[in-house]
Amino acid sequence: MFMPSRGIGQGREYHAIRGDAPSDRAVHVERGLEDLADVNPLFALGVSHPDIRIATEETTEGCTVRLHDGVSSWATAVIDQAGTTAVYEGGPRRLLAEVDVGRRHWEERGLPGLWDFGMTITPEGQCVWSGAADSGSYVP
Repeated sequence: MFMPSRGIGQGREYHAIRGDAPSDRAVHVERGLEDLADVNPLFALGVSHPDIRIATEETTEGCTVRLHDGVSSWATAVIDQAGTTAVYEGGPRRLLAEVDVGRRHWEERGLPGLWDFGMTITPEGQCVWSGAADSGSYVP
């Protein structure tokens, strides 16, 4: 998330993409989204899916998760204190399905924490990795 402060364009903001119209579709999610408020999976998703912006908001009623791609797709999940989740998406992309792929990728690699990641930059390009520098790229 430090990149927006460095002048990198992030596209349209969530509220501009979401608008006021009814959502395109309700979505069923197989598992909870509460972990998206944790810095470790959030960082890993930022590496594997850098074009998806994820914001969480804790409230007295529970947690709200908002995703968008800066272009035309968005998703909102409202999780109440009982664990009931209402999820809606709009736009051409299925952002929650993409995030689920990223979460599974993170889990399959042993749940690396924020400090387990590194970046190698060479004249040929750059590679983000977790574990050891010679382990290859983290991005699926």
